[in-house]
Amino acid sequence: MKLLTICLLLVLVGWVYVRFAPADNAKFHVDATLAKSPRNGGFRTSFDTLLSSDKILIEIDKIAKITLKTTHLVGSFETGRITYVSRSAVIGFPDYITVQAAATETGSTVTILSRLRFGANDLGVNKARVQTWIKRLQGLGLIKE
Repeated sequence: MKLLTICLLLVLVGWVYVRFAPADNAKFHVDATLAKSPRNGGFRTSFDTLLSSDKILIEIDKIAKITLKTTHLVGSFETGRITYVSRSAVIGFPDYITVQAAATETGSTVTILSRLRFGANDLGVNKARVQTWIKRLQGLGLIKE
């Protein structure tokens, strides 16, 4: 019984740490184009749009705000880079999604870098989330084909 209690306490302490550990903005709010390739469970992609950098970030922000358990962490439209945190449903594992837009002659190029903080693999959750956001942007006609 004592061993079971200790195991349950360790699980509880681990959950509290994962759920409430503060985010290091300097570690996760990075240049999405220059950051090293994400490890297993991470995903990076880029696309072109006819919208200006700030306008496409506003559209992506609207999508992020309706994504379950996803909140703005740091960044702004004006700086051209925003990082969000999205948490898993049960344990609350954090994933960090950095969206960056750079002006081009015909609009802007957007790079999205999504990665996990804890664990070794997220079973494709980051990639699926980013692809869902991109499909919504495509549905609005905001991505160049």
